[in-house]
Order: sequence, then structure tokens, then C-alpha cells
Amino acid sequence: EMARVRGSYQRAVRAPNLSELYTPQQVNFPSIPSGAPCEGVTIPSAAADLCVAQGIPLASLPGYTYPFTQVEGFSSGNPDLDAETADTYSVGIVLTSPFENEYASNLQMSIDWYSITVDDAITSISANTFIQRCFNDRGANPTYDPNNFYCGFFDRADSGDIINALEISTNAGKLEVAGIDMQLDWRAPIGPGTLGVNWLATWTDTYEITQYSGDGISDDYAGFAVGGVGTSYPE
Repeated sequence: EMARVRGSYQRAVRAPNLSELYTPQQVNFPSIPSGAPCEGVTIPSAAADLCVAQGIPLASLPGYTYPFTQVEGFSSGNPDLDAETADTYSVGIVLTSPFENEYASNLQMSIDWYSITVDDAITSISANTFIQRCFNDRGANPTYDPNNFYCGFFDRADSGDIINALEISTNAGKLEVAGIDMQLDWRAPIGPGTLGVNWLATWTDTYEITQYSGDGISDDYAGFAVGGVGTSYPE
């Protein structure tokens, strides 16, 4: 057979690990931009109403300042986590050499397209992200609702300072990856032995990470380095 078509569908489930479940609560001081939300808000406005709902007196808002670039918070696991689930689709073709020549008969090539979607992905949203998005960064809270998903990760003291910023594990995210895998195999008799070549390559079309699937805000990292080793996503 010169050509064969193949495909697959897989359903995967990953239970949270011990670290994600039971890492003890630790005090930390995550960084945020200077002039955190509520500094310089327009009055009246939905943003001002949100600041008041969080405990900042309306009379304090006109001259309210937030000089800190770190907030008091905690990081920990979460014993209430659910399992991640994933659906994987793939379809491809395997080509085998039709020639009988000893140098060409053992040549085979395969090309496969794949698509993987992970739902309820376990992630820890940074304080910088959930504070900014509580105040509608990237359209995450257009009504400035104090009960918005992101607003639930922090509190304010009577002074207006942000406290209890919770960078904890949560089933908030979604991961979508798609691309093409390629493989070439060839071998032939060379002198007293055999020479073999195996070539593997992949092309990443999409590597989308959604920190909270409820707001539909995603970032495609394909082709980008977003940190140190292990957080790069080459195409």
C-alpha cells in the first residue's frame, strides 16, 4: 500500500496533583502596576461605583492614591479542584515508497494534523491579572460588577489598600493547541551495514491559553517566548 489514511479521537482526564491540591497557604506580596484601579477614576462612573462597593468611601475618591506596587496576598493549593478534561483529534496520511530499489524501497513519510483542547485547566491567575481585569482590563468586566469572577480574588482594607490577593490553584482556564507533525524514515544497505535516517518535525499553528474560559479572553503564544526556559512556544 502506497498510502494509508489514519485518524483518532481521544478523551483524556487528569486529576489534580498533590501540589495543586494541598500546597499550604503561604504569605506573598505579588507585584501590581503603580496607581492600582480606583486612583484617578471619573466620578460618577461605573468604575467609581465598583471602588465604593469594595469599601472605598466616595468622598475619598477624588484625591485617592495608591502608591504601592505590591499587595498583601496568599498563594496555595485548592482541595476543591476538579479534574481537567481534554479532547484530542488527529488525522493524517502515511506514504510508503512504491519502488523496489534497495535504496528507495525503505522510505516512509507521515503527516498528521492534531487539535487538542483542555477544559477546566488548572491554573493560578496572577494578582496583577485579576485586579486589572476586575476593573475591565481587556473587557473582562464591562458592567464593573463587584461580583465579577476576577473581583472575588481580593479584598480591600478600610484604608482602601488591597489585601488577601489569592493566587490559588483554580479550574478556570482553557488550553487549545493545534499543529502538524511530520516524520520521515529511510534506511538502505551501505557497505557491510545499514544506514538509517529518522527525521521528526512539528509545526505549531495555535497555542491559545485562556486564563478564565468565562470571559473568552485568550492569548495565542505560538511563536513567542514569554519567560525563561520552558515557557517558550516556538512554531
